[in-house]
Amino acid sequence: MRALKIATAAAAVITALPVAVIAAEQGTGQPAAASPAADGKALFTRRCGICHFADGGGTWMLERRLGKSQSLLESRADLQAPYIRLIARHGLNGMPRFTRVELPDQDLEAITAYLTRSGPRP
Repeated sequence: MRALKIATAAAAVITALPVAVIAAEQGTGQPAAASPAADGKALFTRRCGICHFADGGGTWMLERRLGKSQSLLESRADLQAPYIRLIARHGLNGMPRFTRVELPDQDLEAITAYLTRSGPRP
């Protein structure tokens, strides 16, 4: 019986953890509400950077498929918004798909706007 109570308490903590992390990231102490998307660069860094920065697995795979000049998404000027949305929602090869729960539409739009921006690239 005691093990069941401990398991139930652990499940409650684990279930609440993602909400607490998001609230801490936003600095509100409250769960995330449907608010305007944050800066696209910051979202790209937080949500995509683990794979799509210089030493990430996504960059490595793109370099193998398309060459070094096309491997860093932030540096590309040829990306188009519909393609970014399609790949984010459906995945491609080793890239997983992201649901609207995992990556809300407003966040995807902010990331898309950042990757398709005009002007200098890093």
